[in-house]
Amino acid sequence: MYRKWPAVSALSVVSLFALLFVGLGTILIPYAGLEADEVVFAAPLHGTTKYVFATHFLHHAIPLMVISYVGALKTWLYGPLLWIHSTSAYAIRFPMVLAGAITIVIFYEWAGVFAGPRGALFAAVLLATDPTFLLTDTFDWGPVALQHLLVVSGCFLIARGRLSWGAFLFGLALWNKAVFVWTLTGLGLAALVVLAAAVATVLADWRRWTRALLAFALGALPLLYFNVKHPHSTLGNAEFSLKNFSVKHQELRSAIDGSGLFGFLVAPDRVSWSGRTPRSSRSLRWIPESTGPNRCRS
Repeated sequence: MYRKWPAVSALSVVSLFALLFVGLGTILIPYAGLEADEVVFAAPLHGTTKYVFATHFLHHAIPLMVISYVGALKTWLYGPLLWIHSTSAYAIRFPMVLAGAITIVIFYEWAGVFAGPRGALFAAVLLATDPTFLLTDTFDWGPVALQHLLVVSGCFLIARGRLSWGAFLFGLALWNKAVFVWTLTGLGLAALVVLAAAVATVLADWRRWTRALLAFALGALPLLYFNVKHPHSTLGNAEFSLKNFSVKHQELRSAIDGSGLFGFLVAPDRVSWSGRTPRSSRSLRWIPESTGPNRCRS
């Protein structure tokens, strides 16, 4: 007599892949030194006032911006963690690995609204096994891990009819890093093309989109307040210009074909290794030394 095994839900499979993501990320954590952009959020926690904008409440400085286009959201989240634990690579990176795992699960729920359980499962498994997603969330040199989590969570809430809550998370994402404006622009254009009827329905209800706009402003309030105190400080980091167009074109090509990631984690081939190399660097160096250079260009 055959034993009937219980059916495994798609969410359980996604959770297993999320745990796999955590395991792989944890393995990778010690194999690269902490990079400056990865720990820039900690400047206010260690009394470094350069590039920091803060407000004061009851004689306490509350950091709002780490630099002119990067907010202190990660600083706020890590404050209690770094007070309790040491500032090791695991203390810095493991929370972002967990953020990536949560992003995978929420992404599955969001995709399920449009693609159903099977399509959502396929999409979530692809995300969980994407090396670029794993590397950029583990070695959070963006910051990008929180952006991934906030964007996916915001899209999920909006898809479930929670427009104001989704807009609030989008505001937090803009505060976290102002370049989110490009992601937001892309999402808006995609919504106009694919979900035109739903967008029209929202715009017809002025109370609903007004609440969403206020929620977005609330999420981005520290960034807005900073730019009121220091006009054009954030927008001053970007401008539209055709200067050095050939260089910009090459950067665009390297981003599209993936070659811009060469040298991201391990030294490029043209860098000669000399002297004693740290253990972690030697471990990563073994791959190109054993397999040879592998650079494909279209």
